[in-house]
Amino acid sequence: MTSTANAEIVTIDACGQTRICTILASHLNAASAGQLGTALMTEFADAPDTQFILDLQHVRTMDSACLGTFVAFWKWLARFDGKLVLANVGENIRFVFAVTRLDHVFPIYPTMPDALAAVIDQRSSLDDR
Repeated sequence: MTSTANAEIVTIDACGQTRICTILASHLNAASAGQLGTALMTEFADAPDTQFILDLQHVRTMDSACLGTFVAFWKWLARFDGKLVLANVGENIRFVFAVTRLDHVFPIYPTMPDALAAVIDQRSSLDDR
């Protein structure tokens, strides 16, 4: 299943209980942070028992408003035992996460298959309890 939550900012694909959110914008700023936050919350409202992977392969720059959106969504998901991981994070964006120490908050995976495998493994571990 593929939906375009907001054609300019993100596409969202479902893979079981995991939502793969590919951010299409190359420059994330305050305006796009609002669009992204709305798209993510809308998807969460439609499928609250999910894990989210943000695919940042297209993102080249990001401002603090977007970091705030990521943190707010992460906190929201945590209230419902949801998870948020990042994939395909370029060097510039990885640097932003390292400087803000958010790389200790968000699991960051080099590829989408790595992120998907980690989320599925994590989900399986929780289901085995």
